[in-house]
Amino acid sequence: MNTMRASNVYPLIVAVAPIDGVGIGQIDDKSTWRIDFKEEATEEQRAAAQAIIDSYDINAITSEDVNMERDHRINNGFVYDGNEFQTDASSRENIIGAQGLSLGAIIADPQGAAGLRWADPDVDFSWTDAVNNEILMTASECQAFCQAAMQYKTEIIKSARVIKDTSPTPGDYADDKYWPSRTLD
Repeated sequence: MNTMRASNVYPLIVAVAPIDGVGIGQIDDKSTWRIDFKEEATEEQRAAAQAIIDSYDINAITSEDVNMERDHRINNGFVYDGNEFQTDASSRENIIGAQGLSLGAIIADPQGAAGLRWADPDVDFSWTDAVNNEILMTASECQAFCQAAMQYKTEIIKSARVIKDTSPTPGDYADDKYWPSRTLD
């Protein structure tokens, strides 16, 4: 069990009663939990606070759980045109840069952007995949790749929102059936 989840009970209690704090003894034994009430706490407020502890489900899926799965999927890469690509924060920054560079090449020279030397006249443009293969790309192919990467991230974020809006949150929220496919081709 997770002490972080247990600490999520504090804001629920402070919303119904004036307290100094909440003490959590053994996470799986609520009889060891205590509420330190302020003197002005009424009996009704004390009862409402105790009812929160009594009904609190330490194993309930939280938005934070879904956000962690979302972030894992965003950072876990995707498969595009048969190649796996990284999508950690640094890779996403590079993808955004390549998107701007390829768009600029397409606008500046639509015919030249059809070749592989659109970013550097002396070197064919390539993107390194997750296993260090150099994937050659025209500006248009790079643009499509970058758009797919950003769309993939957007779909993951939207999927997380749907999961969090489902009540109750499905216990198997991390199952692939709730998330977009990693394969985009």
